[in-house]
Amino acid sequence: TGADTLEYDDFNNDVPFGSASPNVSGARLTGVASYLRVSHYSAVAQAEPYRLYACVQPPASRATPEVEPNNSIASATGGANEYCSGALSGAGDVDIFSLSAVAGELIQIGLDLDPLRDNTPFNGSLALLDAAGTTLLLVNDPALSSSNVAGTGSLTATTPGAPGEAMTYRVRSTGIYYAKVAWSAGTPGDYLLSVSHGCRVGPATDVSVSQTDAPDPAPPGGNVTYSIVVRNLGASPASIVRLQDDLPAGAVLVSALASQGVCTGSGSVVCHLGNLEAGAAATVSVAVKAPAAPGRMTNAVRISTAVIDASPGNDASAETTTVGAADGDGDGVPDAADCAPADPAAWAVPGEAIGPVFPFPADTTRLEWSAPSAPGGTVVRFDLLRSTTAGNFQTPTCLATDTAATSGTDPGVPGAIFYYLVRSENVCGSNLGARSDGTPRTAGFCP
Repeated sequence: TGADTLEYDDFNNDVPFGSASPNVSGARLTGVASYLRVSHYSAVAQAEPYRLYACVQPPASRATPEVEPNNSIASATGGANEYCSGALSGAGDVDIFSLSAVAGELIQIGLDLDPLRDNTPFNGSLALLDAAGTTLLLVNDPALSSSNVAGTGSLTATTPGAPGEAMTYRVRSTGIYYAKVAWSAGTPGDYLLSVSHGCRVGPATDVSVSQTDAPDPAPPGGNVTYSIVVRNLGASPASIVRLQDDLPAGAVLVSALASQGVCTGSGSVVCHLGNLEAGAAATVSVAVKAPAAPGRMTNAVRISTAVIDASPGNDASAETTTVGAADGDGDGVPDAADCAPADPAAWAVPGEAIGPVFPFPADTTRLEWSAPSAPGGTVVRFDLLRSTTAGNFQTPTCLATDTAATSGTDPGVPGAIFYYLVRSENVCGSNLGARSDGTPRTAGFCP
C-alpha cells in the first residue's frame, strides 16, 4: 500500500526466466489502493528490460476444488473459471488441472503455496504440459518459508511473504493444456492455482455501459449531468470493474459520484466500481460545466474488468449534448426557428420566385424564372400555374408540378390571353409572392 508492504518475494530463481524472476502469486489484497513496485535486483548487476504482468483473481472462496484422483491428464480436474484450490497429500502426490487456450493468446499461471497465510508453506513446482503430457515449461524456486508478520513499510523487507510459482506463456496452438502441481520440499499442504488469459480471468461474462444526458440542449456555461449505467449482462460475476470517463472538450468537472466504489480524476474521471454479480448494475453520475460557446460536446466512457468479456462491443458509449439552442437536424438553424426541425434540407418557407419571363422571340412557348433569393433550404420545387384572369388563380391550370427546373413550356391556345404564376415550395410550405399593393397572392394547389 502507500504505507506498508503487503507481499514480497525475491526467491524465484528459475532458469527459464534468467537469474531471478520474483512473483507475488497469491498476494491477498485488502480492498484499498495497492501498488506494484519494480526495483533493481542488485546495485552491482546490470539492469535489464522486463515485462510486468498482473492479473487479479476473485476471493479464494470462488476457486474450484480439485477432484481426486487427478494425477494424470486423463483424470485432470477442470473448472469453468480455471481457478482451483487443492492440497498435496504427500511427497509423491501430483495434481493436474486442464485448461483451454487459443493460439496467440498470453496465459499466466500462478501457484500460491500458502494461500491462507497461516505459516504452512511448502516448496512446490509448477509445470505446463501440452495435450500429450509433454512438459512445455517448468518452474521450481527454492523458497520454503512463509511469514504473515506485518511489513516494515519498506520494500527492503522480506516479510510478509509466501512461496509461490508463476509462469507466462504465449500459446502457439489452440487446444487443451494442463497445469501440474508437484512437491519439491517441506511438508506438503494446500495451495491455490490461478490461470488467466491476457491477464483476464474466467469464467467469461458480458459487462456493458450506457449513458444519458440532461438537460439537452444545455445553456452555455450551464451544468450537464451524464447518468451512466454499468451492467453485468452475463451469467458470471465481474471483478475489478473500472469505468473511465473522458470528459467533453472544454467542459469542467463538477462532481462524479458512484453507487459503489470511488471516482477520482478531473480531466478523465476513473471510477473503481469493485465487483458486479451476474445481473447486477452500478450507476455513476458525472456532472460537468458546459463550455461558454454554443456548439456540441461529447462525453465518452469505456469500461474494463479483470474478467474475460465475451462481448466487448458494448464496452464503450458516447453521448453528444447540444450547447445553446437546440438544433435537432444540425442545419445551423435552432429548432425554435426551424419549420422542419427534423429535416436538414429545409428550415423556412422559400421566398418569392424571381420572374417568370418569356424568352421572346426565341421560343414563344417557353417560360423561365429564377430561384428565390431566400430559398429556405437546400431543396426547392416549383409549380407553374396558368389562368385566364390576372387576379384569380384559385382554379388554375397546372403546367408544371413539383419541378426542380426553373423553366416550363405552354404551347398555348391561338388568340387567347393567359396569365402565369410560379409557386416556390418545400416541406415547410409555399410562397406565391405579393401583389403590387403588398398583399400576399393566393392560388389553388397543383395536384
